[in-house]
Amino acid sequence: MDRRSFIKKTGFTLGVGGITGISLAKIPNIQDSKEIEWDYSQKRINPSDDSVWREIQKYYPTNPNIINLENGYFSHQALPVLNFHQEIENEINSKHSVFMRTEQETRIEETRKIFALYQKCDENELAFTRNTTESLNTAIMGFPWENGDEVLIGNQDYGSMVEAFKQCERRWNIKLKVANLPIIDMANWEEAIINAYTSKISKQTKMVLLTHPINLNGMGIPIHRLISKIRESSAKICIVVDAAHALSHLPDTIGDINADIIGSSLHKWTGAPLGLGCLYIRQSWIPKIWPLMGDDSKSINDIRKFEHHGTRPIQSIMSLSKAIEFNQKIGLENRLNRLLYLKYIWQGNQSGLNSLSQKTGFNISLKKIEVIDHTKSRNIEFQHPIQNNPWQGAISTFSIKGLSPENLALKLKDEFNIFSVAINHPVIKGVRITPQLSNSIEDVIALNKAIQSISSK
Repeated sequence: MDRRSFIKKTGFTLGVGGITGISLAKIPNIQDSKEIEWDYSQKRINPSDDSVWREIQKYYPTNPNIINLENGYFSHQALPVLNFHQEIENEINSKHSVFMRTEQETRIEETRKIFALYQKCDENELAFTRNTTESLNTAIMGFPWENGDEVLIGNQDYGSMVEAFKQCERRWNIKLKVANLPIIDMANWEEAIINAYTSKISKQTKMVLLTHPINLNGMGIPIHRLISKIRESSAKICIVVDAAHALSHLPDTIGDINADIIGSSLHKWTGAPLGLGCLYIRQSWIPKIWPLMGDDSKSINDIRKFEHHGTRPIQSIMSLSKAIEFNQKIGLENRLNRLLYLKYIWQGNQSGLNSLSQKTGFNISLKKIEVIDHTKSRNIEFQHPIQNNPWQGAISTFSIKGLSPENLALKLKDEFNIFSVAINHPVIKGVRITPQLSNSIEDVIALNKAIQSISSK
C-alpha cells in the first residue's frame, strides 16, 4: 500500500513539533519545522546517495561521543515520534483520569486499526504487549499442553524462548526437540534449513517455533516454504514465529508470514517508543490459548483478553501510528536498501553491492570508497551465509580468529570508539553489528578500517 492510500485510510498526517523538557546528546536543528520537507514514499532512493540519506539522518537524535552500531537491542525513535510521544504524555497528564477512563480505549483501538492496516492483517488478531518475550511467553504458557506433547525449536533461537519451553518441559512434561541450522555457505542451504525442521516433526509435534531473522546473526530463513512444508506434515501444528527483528526491517508483514502466532518488538525496527511489542494470534487459535492475566470481561474469542496488563503507557501505544507514518514517508524498501548498503560497506562486500545494484537498478560499487573486503579474509569469519541467503537483512555477526567475542567488542569500543555487542552462544560466537538510518557512511567505513587494524595484528 502506498503512503497516500495509507494516510487517506488512517487520517494521519506527519508533523514535527518542538521538543520541550528533554535533554539529548545531540538534537538536529529542525525542531521548529512543522512538516518534514521530503516524501519518498512514491520514489526510489539510491542507497548510496548520501545527500538524501543525510537529510533523513537529521531526524534521529544521536550521541556524538560514540559510533553506535548496536541498534538491534532497540532502535531510537525518530524526532517526529519522540515529539508526538511527549505531546501525548502531556495531554494525558493534563486530562488526568478523565483521559484514562473515557478516552484511552478509543485511542488504543484507533492505533490497533492503523497497525493492522500496516501489517496487512485483521485488527481482531492483534494485541499490544511490551516486547517479543512477553508476547511469545503469553502464547507458550497459555497453550493447552498435554503430557508427551512435542515442540520443535531451532538451535539458534532466542534464549528467553528456549527458557520458556524448558519451563514447559518441567511443568507439563512435554518434549523439546531441536533443529540444527547450518550457518555456512552451501549450495543447498535453503533445503538444509527446511530439512532440519521437517525431519524432526512427528505425530506428537504440537508446536514449531521459527525465528526469522535470527537475533544472534541476522540470518533469515526461507519462512514461506518452511511454513508450507510444516503444514503439509500436519495441519494441527501451531506455527509460532519469533519476528522480533522482522517487522519494518524485512519485506514481510504479519499477513505475509502467514503463521498462527507471531510476536515482535515494535521498539526495534519499527521505531516505536521503548517497551512496545505486539502479539498476533490467528482467530482459530485465540479461544484455545489462556491469557497470562485472568480476564472475565472479554470473550474467550477476543484478542483483547491478552491485554489485561493493568495501567499501561497509552502514549507509547498511540505513538506507534507516528512511527508507522515516518517509515511510510521514507518507504520501507528504500529503508531496507540503505541498511543493506551500510552493511555491505563495513563488510567490504562488493558481491553484496552487485546484488543490491541489480535489485534497485542503481550502479553501486566500492570504487570510490577505500574499504577492505573482509568477506575474503582468512582471519575473519562471518557467522552466517554470505552468498546464499536472500533473507539476510541489516544484521551481521563476525569474529576474528584468536579473539573472544567479549575481547573483540571491547577493542572496538576502547580503541576505535565503536559500540557493538558480543554474542557468545554455543553456536554463534562473534560481534553483532546492526546499523540504522541514523548511521552515516563514515560510521561503517570506520568499522571496516577498525576490523582491518585488529585482524592484521
